[in-house]
This record gives sequence, C-alpha cells and structure tokens, in this order.
Amino acid sequence: MDEIDAIMRRLHYKICESFADGHRLIPADEERITRFEAEIGHNLPHEYRCFLQRYQGAWIWNAELHPTIQHEHLQSVEGVHSIHFLGFYSTPPGRTKSPHDLPWRAQLLKDDLPVGVIPVAEFLQQTYYFCVSCAPETYGQVFIKAREEFDDDIPADFIFPHAPSFLEFLRSLRTMTDEEADEWYRKRSE
Repeated sequence: MDEIDAIMRRLHYKICESFADGHRLIPADEERITRFEAEIGHNLPHEYRCFLQRYQGAWIWNAELHPTIQHEHLQSVEGVHSIHFLGFYSTPPGRTKSPHDLPWRAQLLKDDLPVGVIPVAEFLQQTYYFCVSCAPETYGQVFIKAREEFDDDIPADFIFPHAPSFLEFLRSLRTMTDEEADEWYRKRSE
C-alpha cells in the first residue's frame, strides 16, 4: 500500500465526495466490497482491493498513459486526459444510479467485457474504461476498453491489454503540469 500511496501523491489525485446531483461517495468497507465480489462472482485482485478501500472516487487531471498504446480504436488515448476511478455512490430518492458507481457500471458493461473483467476507471467522458480482470486466466491484469463504433461491432474486439497488474497500471500514469497540458493542447490544435 505504501507504493500505491506514493504513486497517488505523485499523481496529485482528488477525491470526489459528491456530485451536484446528490450522489455521495459511501465507504468502500469490507462488507460492501465482499457484497460486490459476490455480485460479480469473483474476488478482486489484492492491489485493486486495497486501492478501492482508500482511493475510490479519485480523480486525476492532466493524466498521460505511458507507454502510449497504438491501435486504430485507441488513437485518441495519447495525450492528456482526466481519469476518474469508480467507487460506491449513494443514490438520492427519485434519482438514477451515479454513472461513477462501480457496481452499476460493472452491471452496465457486463455484456461488453469478458467474464470476470470489471471497469474500474473511466476517461475521455466514458469513451474508454480501464478494466481489471478478476478471471483466473488473466487475474489482476488491466485492460483498456474502447467504445464500439457500430451496432454490429463485437465488444471483445475493443478491449486491449495495458498492464500486467493494477500496480503496474498506476505506475504507467503520469501527470502534466497545467502549462505542459496547455502546450500539448496548443500544438494539437495547430
């Protein structure tokens, strides 16, 4: 956990406790995590479980992936993004579930992901998801899930390996200063 703490400090994370629509972050305690594991039918990898207990709902601004992934469906992954880690959010009366709620998002994407793979973070306004495998054959690996472009696309064609573990995934993230991000956006718009 010490290394995860050090990485998160380096990434200048912020925790989003609540949203204007009334959704509030609720603790990722042992009971809630165990219930979620029962819902998905798999145990969470230890590194991700530890992260979830401490950093659920974290946002990282001006984040970059290293190495940059090259694939036709992932062209826009290079560069600067904000990353939001999913968490457990309450649902106010009369409201739908928060789009940042981990169990809700896992259920929503269940048919688009291999069995045992769950979304854990989103970036580019829910265009891409970072996903962790809880399945025995790929346990702990992190994938990027891109949104399908057409109704007849096969979801499995839009998931790409990114890191061998959740810790390696966190290590792959970098943040730019605001000035570096502004420069990147300026060059991109030329």
